[in-house]
Amino acid sequence: MVLVEVLSAISYQLSAISYQLSAISYQFMRYLSGYWPLATLREQLMRYAHR
Repeated sequence: MVLVEVLSAISYQLSAISYQLSAISYQFMRYLSGYWPLATLREQLMRYAHR
């Protein structure tokens, strides 16, 4: 069925886009954390929680 192939291709593209967006937002948060103490504090808390 062509419809299934089209839908799977669209879902694949969407997942790739969402992955790119999450990577960009992570980089953006890293960039902000250099200037914004709250972000660094949250990052330290996350690091502490993952230990």
